[in-house]
Amino acid sequence: MKPTARERPQFFGEGHRAQKHRTAHLGEHVTLIFEDELTIRYQVQEMLRIERIFEEEGIKEELAALQPLVPDAAISRQP
Repeated sequence: MKPTARERPQFFGEGHRAQKHRTAHLGEHVTLIFEDELTIRYQVQEMLRIERIFEEEGIKEELAALQPLVPDAAISRQP
């Protein structure tokens, strides 16, 4: 599982900065966050770390559960 514990602070910083720049506040009660590969990867890595899922089979199960939530890259690139 990447990033390693030593790489996590830098990865956390990159993911957090990317997420901050992709956030739009619409008034007091609505916030939109526009995800990209880095922000999704950051969230998945943090979820796996918090849930202490480190084995390949567990990671595959979590990714399979999340897959329907991630738009197909080919579709999102079409005009």
